[in-house]
Amino acid sequence: MSRFGHLKSAGRFRRNEIAKVFVDEGMVFAEWSGHVNATQPRRIETEELDAEWMAHCQDGRWLLSRRELMPSGGKLWSVQVYGDSADAAKVQIVATSLDAGANGGSDAMTVNYEQSGQSARLSVRGNRDGRVLRNWSATGPTLADLRERHPIIVAAYLEPALGKMVC
Repeated sequence: MSRFGHLKSAGRFRRNEIAKVFVDEGMVFAEWSGHVNATQPRRIETEELDAEWMAHCQDGRWLLSRRELMPSGGKLWSVQVYGDSADAAKVQIVATSLDAGANGGSDAMTVNYEQSGQSARLSVRGNRDGRVLRNWSATGPTLADLRERHPIIVAAYLEPALGKMVC
């Protein structure tokens, strides 16, 4: 069911015409394209039929949100990228995945990644089989450092979220 359907449309765009999210030299970068006029939250129409998009950009700060309508890999993902037009390295990614399996979505994980030019922080929290899992977090100078020190956590939680947004 659509959560962005009540918003006015900003138009039809390709993913790379909205914003570019990419990893380079161990850091995540997010650049607003400027093609979308979204001074109010606006629904974005894309070529994807299995996900809905929303954008909001004001005073150089922006939000791009992607919410799956159909599960991928047994999970429904909702990913938000917060960026700053003045600093492409200042990025926050918040992603939630809900299990779309037989247990009706009782398994859920939230990943929060915050990065500036000086540091990167990754945290994961969630529940499995109705039990709350212990919160986990780590800080390092870059994503490359976090990936080197915690490869399983980065691969299992952050990389799938990034994969939903990277063009």
